[in-house]
Amino acid sequence: MNNIDEYISEFFSFSNPVIYSFIFSAIIVAVVLLIFFKVVYPMKYQFILEKDELEIKHAKLMALFAELDNNPLIRIDNYGKIIQTNVASRKLFDGIDLQSCTIDKLLISTQINCDEIIKNNLEIQSLETIGGKIFSVIIKGNSAFNFANIYMHDITKLKEYESLINDYKNKLKKLADTLEYKLEAEKRFISSELHDDIGQRLILLKLKLLQLNETASREDIINELDQIYNKVRLISRALKPLEIEELGLKFAVQSLVKKVSDNSGIMGYFTYLGNEERLNQDIELCIYRNIQESLNNILKHSNANEFAVQVINNKENLDIIISDDGKGIPDEYFLSKDLKDFGIGLFGMKERVENLDGTFRINSEPGQGTSIVIKLPKKGELIEEDTVTYSR
Repeated sequence: MNNIDEYISEFFSFSNPVIYSFIFSAIIVAVVLLIFFKVVYPMKYQFILEKDELEIKHAKLMALFAELDNNPLIRIDNYGKIIQTNVASRKLFDGIDLQSCTIDKLLISTQINCDEIIKNNLEIQSLETIGGKIFSVIIKGNSAFNFANIYMHDITKLKEYESLINDYKNKLKKLADTLEYKLEAEKRFISSELHDDIGQRLILLKLKLLQLNETASREDIINELDQIYNKVRLISRALKPLEIEELGLKFAVQSLVKKVSDNSGIMGYFTYLGNEERLNQDIELCIYRNIQESLNNILKHSNANEFAVQVINNKENLDIIISDDGKGIPDEYFLSKDLKDFGIGLFGMKERVENLDGTFRINSEPGQGTSIVIKLPKKGELIEEDTVTYSR
């Protein structure tokens, strides 16, 4: 027992260094606690107060800006209840008690999950028609303040402008179609007049002149009249390909391909698949003019040795393929917008096809030739292949 008392007395003796360690540690802990409660904690508390004060000032400032904003602004809580509005929103919903209203009563076309939008800081957009006006609606959630702001912008005039632009586009398309129709009608009229009236008159005049006695002058006149008549026929054919009306599309295109091949020395191939039937006048003329323009481009630009024209009369549509083995179309041609800046040839072909609800596609690689693929809607039936080749 005496030994235990001695050990205890020795342990708590100031001669024991452990006692000094405990005392020193206790002093350090006391100093740390003193610094924390007297310095750190008051500073943290002051920081929180200043932060809250800044947030309150910011909220008041934002509320002031919102109140002065010309665009309607509404603030809602998690349940969709309106908690704040500005002057513009109160004017927009004049006659409605907004403070006792929920947002789903105002924005009928917009599906809003207020709690999800606020908690996840989501942003959604929609369009609303209110009082005969169209508004762009943006809803932004704010989880920090536990509310969502609804910003509304009047875009009625913008929508009216868009409608006007679309209306003008439709009118321009109809105008272009009307002008195209009138132009072709005028060409048909001139063609008919030249062929049926002037041509017949010149033939009668020629017969009368044959009865003259002065042979030399008569032959000169007859030769001159022959030239006039041939010129009239050329003009007539240029204005309106009579072969289409008289013989149909197949033989008109076949004749065109043969003429181009014979005159140019370029080997041409013509293929027709499908029923030989009379089609809509606009479709036949569109096909003929596009083939005609394509062959002109081949003669002028391609340096081709061969070309081919295929007309496929399917049940639902017409497919036209014009191809050559020439040098192809330069890459810079396709860099111009809608082919407008480089030239009007292909652009005019494209417009003519699209006016009939068709599609127009160009496949070309430098040095690899060119293919133009046209598809026009119609009805028909596919039959065996009929191919004609024209050599040099």
